[in-house]
Amino acid sequence: MKKVTDFFYYVLSVALTFGSVNPFTVHVDDAVIGEQQGYTPVLLAICVILSLCNKSIRKHIRENKSFIRVLLGFDLILLISGVFYDIGTINDVLIFLIKLIACEVGFIVFLSYFKRYPSTLNWSLILYQISCTIIVILFFVGALSSVLYYSNGRLFLFGINPNTFSFMMGLGVLYALNDLLYKNRLKIVKAFDVFSILILFMYIILSGSRGSFLFCGLGCILLIGKQLWKKFYLIIPILIASYFVLSIFVKDSSENIALFDRLEDLKQGDERDELINYAFQIFSDGPIVIGVGNNGYVQESKKHFQEVRDSHNLLVSTIVLTGVLGEILLLRFLFLLYNRIRKTHFQNKLAFALFVYMVLISLKTGWVLTYTLMWYVFSVSMALATVNTNDKINCKNK
Repeated sequence: MKKVTDFFYYVLSVALTFGSVNPFTVHVDDAVIGEQQGYTPVLLAICVILSLCNKSIRKHIRENKSFIRVLLGFDLILLISGVFYDIGTINDVLIFLIKLIACEVGFIVFLSYFKRYPSTLNWSLILYQISCTIIVILFFVGALSSVLYYSNGRLFLFGINPNTFSFMMGLGVLYALNDLLYKNRLKIVKAFDVFSILILFMYIILSGSRGSFLFCGLGCILLIGKQLWKKFYLIIPILIASYFVLSIFVKDSSENIALFDRLEDLKQGDERDELINYAFQIFSDGPIVIGVGNNGYVQESKKHFQEVRDSHNLLVSTIVLTGVLGEILLLRFLFLLYNRIRKTHFQNKLAFALFVYMVLISLKTGWVLTYTLMWYVFSVSMALATVNTNDKINCKNK
């Protein structure tokens, strides 16, 4: 049973690199964005069910009572706020709540499983990195021409929003850099890690995503830390070589790159500022204590602003959805994660880098509360921070 469960965890780690898209059936052009036919929800359910069949995992789940209590409280407030706003749209409330609970259950179960079996976590990270690298290689050799297009200097692959897909590739960069710096690998494996970092960064540049570019860069800095001085003989040459390779790439692909112009535009702000202003107006006009629920958020946005998007900021959207009470519980959840992860920062830098990367991305992503990969990354971060450093994760004590 353990081998079967591990197999599905490995398949899930590969499927996550495609988001909600089924890569075997999707055909996109500039009128089709992200067909929702992926295997991720099914694989998530299978992994959860198989994990719960394991007695030791059920025991580990009971050790996460602090997380469970906070999340249950948050869900209850979300339900109450939606019903209070308009019981006539209770179906919308329940659908959103079911998606959220599925993500939360996944977080608790994955955290418990990865803590119990760190080798499964280790291989899941490796497979994710390899999958990201293969996808980007296929893109660069022209094998994915039927499922990509450029719009305003930004690359859309599989019809997925470039901000989202570049974030996913950024996770591959962090996994590869951690493997390069902190694992005892053969030279050929380390060479592959360097190659992965470079080619994935090239994709992020083509995506035009400012957040992924900046936040992934910050994650890399957090990972490198004092290693810059301890392993300068390895890191400095790699950084110099990477700079020249990326410079040549940017020069040759300049007509398809909008990233640097978009970075300049940051000084003037963007449409997210408008979305955040809309959100605060809805919050101030509604029940401040419990919020307006997801049904209220959507209806009020349409009615007053002709807008269906949320604020693209986890904290702002949450205070609109669940009011002050829900915001406090979300911050409590994030603090529980942060408090445990920061204590092991020097033992496992990847845990902290992933946590920071994910939190920053959540502050610029739409409807991220039910984003499966966010909860998966949180479970990975927490598991990395809690597994024994002598386990097969074998991150060195720095």
